[in-house]
Amino acid sequence: MRENLNWAVLGTGVIANEMAQALQKMGKSLYAVGNRTHQKTIDFAEKYGVGKVYDQIEDMFEDENVDIIYITSMGKLETVQDAMLKSIGASPAWQSLAAVRSGHVYFLPQELFLLSPGIKYPQAAEYMAKLAYPEKFE
Repeated sequence: MRENLNWAVLGTGVIANEMAQALQKMGKSLYAVGNRTHQKTIDFAEKYGVGKVYDQIEDMFEDENVDIIYITSMGKLETVQDAMLKSIGASPAWQSLAAVRSGHVYFLPQELFLLSPGIKYPQAAEYMAKLAYPEKFE
């Protein structure tokens, strides 16, 4: 995978905030953000200088510039993942996206990203890095 990625996140919770802060420390920023509550998306984008706000979560999957997508959800991971993958698989538009074509759509495990994520932040950050840059961890 190339060095500079267009990162997009769905959700504006703890992990999305941590990720935005970590990217800022490296002189980078998220490319785009989406959330079910549009105002939260706008607030998050303003706080972190995110250039693109999706009006609907599905809009992320129509954005050809997204290189990698991490999805977190408060719902049951298997249910969310199954529903999203069915939607992605059924849509030619989504199949045309770089992140989807390259298999870079990731559902993050709740034990690292939603349940007391601050405690497991080092493991969570490493988990995401390994997904994005597996060759660096061989």
